[in-house]
Amino acid sequence: MANNKIVPWTDGSSTFKDVKSLQELKLENNKISMISSKSIPSTVLDNLKKIDLSNNHFTCSCDLMWFRNWMKSTKVEIKNAKNYKCDNSEFLTNYNPTPESCKNIVLIVAVSIGCLVGVILFATIIVYFCRWRIRFQLYNIRSRYKNYHQLKHNNCVYVAYVIYCYEDFTWVKDKLIKEIEIEHGFKLCIPHRDFEVGKVFADNIVDHMNLSKTVIPVFSNNFSKNEWCLFQLDVARSKLTKEGSLTIFPVMLAEVEFKNMNAAIYSFIKLSNYAAWSEDSNAKELFWDKIKDHLKI
Repeated sequence: MANNKIVPWTDGSSTFKDVKSLQELKLENNKISMISSKSIPSTVLDNLKKIDLSNNHFTCSCDLMWFRNWMKSTKVEIKNAKNYKCDNSEFLTNYNPTPESCKNIVLIVAVSIGCLVGVILFATIIVYFCRWRIRFQLYNIRSRYKNYHQLKHNNCVYVAYVIYCYEDFTWVKDKLIKEIEIEHGFKLCIPHRDFEVGKVFADNIVDHMNLSKTVIPVFSNNFSKNEWCLFQLDVARSKLTKEGSLTIFPVMLAEVEFKNMNAAIYSFIKLSNYAAWSEDSNAKELFWDKIKDHLKI
């Protein structure tokens, strides 16, 4: 069986089937990296006198512990045992694993994997809950790199940039556009209509806000749950804070439930700095007066 490129086997009972009186086992110059308690049946080992495993590079891990213990306790002659080597070129006789050390390795691996999974899970949670803050910071970096700047009001194309969610677009189209554009002739920036096709959405937002005098977010429960709406609101607030050349005047299309409230929306509601929509005729007049007063039209 020597010089046959034999690789490790697991079922010795079938490999040595019907072998009962074997006294010398020559397995030198093969590719045996592992010998376990199941590799050679006890019925064979009990009659064995000599074994030669020379020139096989063993994988010196805890899986080899049984074989190392057998080498120390057996009366079988192990030819050239002192020259057996591990696959890391260390001598096999210097490898002495114990149950305790192997348990520690398993524990260390388990703890390491657990910690790694915990870190990945924690990072995933942080990224999920802060994804818009992260995206917003990326926008700030991008805007500094691209040197975005706000145009003067006399160069503005739009009287207002409108932030709304898809569910509220019917109101924007039938009420806001009709009143501001059709009735008064002032142009609004409506992303569905005015954004440049094929352009990065964040770039469209910044470029069109730069062409607008003010920003009108249309607050509703749908708005507060729409990530792109909240992102656009963050961009507008950043431009208001850092540049001061942009104003924000929200429209409260529907009362936002507390569970859907976010800090930005709450800050406007707290200051009563918004126009609330109502189907009441008198309230409608007040609503449009507030918007036109802010837009100075």
